[in-house]
Amino acid sequence: MRIAICDDEEIILEIIKEKCIAILNDNNCEYDIALFNNGKKLLQELKNPDIIFLDINMPDIDGFSVAELLRKEGYNKYIIFLTSKIEYMQRAFKVKAFRYLLKPIDDAQLKEALKEVIKELSSKTKIILEHKNGQAIVDIKDFIYIESLGDNTAIHMANEYYISNKPLKYWANQFKNLFYQTHKSYLVNLSHVKKIEDNFAFLKNNIKIPISYRKSTNFKVAVKDYIIKKAI
Repeated sequence: MRIAICDDEEIILEIIKEKCIAILNDNNCEYDIALFNNGKKLLQELKNPDIIFLDINMPDIDGFSVAELLRKEGYNKYIIFLTSKIEYMQRAFKVKAFRYLLKPIDDAQLKEALKEVIKELSSKTKIILEHKNGQAIVDIKDFIYIESLGDNTAIHMANEYYISNKPLKYWANQFKNLFYQTHKSYLVNLSHVKKIEDNFAFLKNNIKIPISYRKSTNFKVAVKDYIIKKAI
């Protein structure tokens, strides 16, 4: 998860950063957090984060103006406003803000907002996959299995595959409800498991993936639970 925090007060930047780190660690999320002390810098250097924590009262360009420009440029992810003034709340809805947090930031409200974003992101199945030849919009439901290639991974689909610069651990943490690590080198999409036999998972297209001995029992339970959940 990529997060940008923009506030003209350095102490607020550090406080929000540390609170986010604690919440994300508790939820086993990988993250990258970038700090910006003014809106102009944010607009110039922004790299499409999943969440932007955005102060409203800043010199040069205020948070609302920054949000309006971001929306016009096509940014469609999560903006969470930070302010000490409740009267700005109505204007926040016009730029489709996800949350509006009052300073001093309440820990429970911040935790609720972050956990809700984590929940929504994990429920979305279409992602922009960055691979060695560029980018592709893909549906994670089409991933049959993911193979470790050292610090990189191979994303195997029915008729193609992509080489990602993300390690296996990244994918394991991102999509815990859909994938299971059967072996140190493989993540299997539970929706594509056809049968389990002789310590191998047989997947779509007759793909055969090894299951380590210590993971065998838990993997069978995970497949069973997935089938039950889909049937409800």
